[in-house]
Amino acid sequence: MADATPVSQTAEEKGDETLSRLRAYIGPNWDSHYEKVFRRLMARQQEGLSPGWTWNWPAALMPLWFLYRRLYAGFFAYCAVYIVIDGTDKMVAGSPDGGSAVAILFLGLVVLAGFLGDRLLFNKALEVVSRERKATAEELEALGRPNRWAVWVPPAIILLGIISSILIPIMAGA
Repeated sequence: MADATPVSQTAEEKGDETLSRLRAYIGPNWDSHYEKVFRRLMARQQEGLSPGWTWNWPAALMPLWFLYRRLYAGFFAYCAVYIVIDGTDKMVAGSPDGGSAVAILFLGLVVLAGFLGDRLLFNKALEVVSRERKATAEELEALGRPNRWAVWVPPAIILLGIISSILIPIMAGA
């Protein structure tokens, strides 16, 4: 019975070490959202349970969050599903109920992104932290540092749209 206590303390210490390494990887938003979510996901994983439900508003409302958090596969999967839904919309555009079905599919995509965002980030962060066992906190922070350029993509697209809406009529008239 005396042997059980050190093992559980070691597991707890290991969990705390992993959480501190995850904190370094995630960076400044750790305290606002990710600490609570990652503790829960890690505890459920250690107990052998399914991850349960989590929600990430930025992932749901802005697919560029996946690029911001360096979750490239998630971003491209989101884009692929979006393209399939959009293609479906084009095929059923003549159908009177096509608009409703497509809107429900788009809503489903948003909900799916919101539910999967935290899990995808947790899995990637845990993979990097486990793989880079000898990395310092600063090195983990550099590996997990968000892509700041992703924040500028929507304004750039809007600006390009405005510029093209001005230039195309001018060029067409010339």
